[in-house]
Amino acid sequence: MRTFYFSTIFILLTSCATKPLEVSQINFKADACFGTCPIFTMTIMADGTAHYNAKMYNERQGEFSATIRKSQFDSLKILIEKASFFNLKNEYSTDWTDQPTYTVTVKLKNGQSKQIRDYGPSGPDKLRKVYDFIFSLRQSQKWK
Repeated sequence: MRTFYFSTIFILLTSCATKPLEVSQINFKADACFGTCPIFTMTIMADGTAHYNAKMYNERQGEFSATIRKSQFDSLKILIEKASFFNLKNEYSTDWTDQPTYTVTVKLKNGQSKQIRDYGPSGPDKLRKVYDFIFSLRQSQKWK
């Protein structure tokens, strides 16, 4: 009886656990504002391959490639999961003008994808943490 009780609890607890997202690709685009906001795109693949196109108002301009460490990709995935990315609205906006627009697209290995367009940015703080992490990759990688 005791074994049955513990087995039942174990099954209930493990069935409630959420599976980690199986991300295949993350795309990010930072569009212009009325000012000197960085304009760039970044694509990060699950194998760590990353492409960075720095267009304007970045430390340097041009197209670059790097390999993102697995631990960094995993950290970004965790931020996406904590933001409940696939449950967020598709678009966020604010009433004030001349702000940048950030567009994030997350593609899963099962073919599912979601894109969020965020003007302002005005989305939830957990989404801003995703942006901050991607912005930090511009400096933390050896872009070639």
